[in-house]
Amino acid sequence: MARYSKDHATRSISVGPAIAAGTVFENAGTTPANNGGATGAGDEFVYVPETGPGFEYPVNVAWDITGPVGGTLTAFTAILEFSDDGANWNQVDTTSAAGRKVVSNQVPRIMRIRITVFTVASGTPILTGGITV
Repeated sequence: MARYSKDHATRSISVGPAIAAGTVFENAGTTPANNGGATGAGDEFVYVPETGPGFEYPVNVAWDITGPVGGTLTAFTAILEFSDDGANWNQVDTTSAAGRKVVSNQVPRIMRIRITVFTVASGTPILTGGITV
């Protein structure tokens, strides 16, 4: 499982297809741990708050699911998870529809998106999941 540092105010791709090299994403030039076509956890991001007077906790965490692209799904469920140690994960939010959600007043250390339900109706559908702090 890949783990990346997470800057403030940038969108990071946790679940999805290959990410082009040279893009602004922390995991540019890679394919996330979950390529968006099955159940499982995506790439993990360690939030690095600014130091000094800008020390930024708690924060609002926006996360989004886009797609599916390349096919259709009968159902999917994606969850936003946080961890303090990278071993024990807590579900913070869940969705069964594409779109953007925000969870407020959070203290995220390590974040990821996990797809728990992925039921294909046709084609080879791919979801993309992003996290913005």
